[in-house]
Amino acid sequence: MHHETYQNSAAFAPYHLVICVILAFCLRHITVENYEKRRLMNPKAS
Repeated sequence: MHHETYQNSAAFAPYHLVICVILAFCLRHITVENYEKRRLMNPKAS
């Protein structure tokens, strides 16, 4: 049973890394999009 748990966590590690990378890209995209919208709404700010 302990061996199975170890295998599951080992298989889950790369999957977890992929999710983190995808989330990071999504967050960056949302942040950039919001920044662009704010810049367009308020051109005098920059």
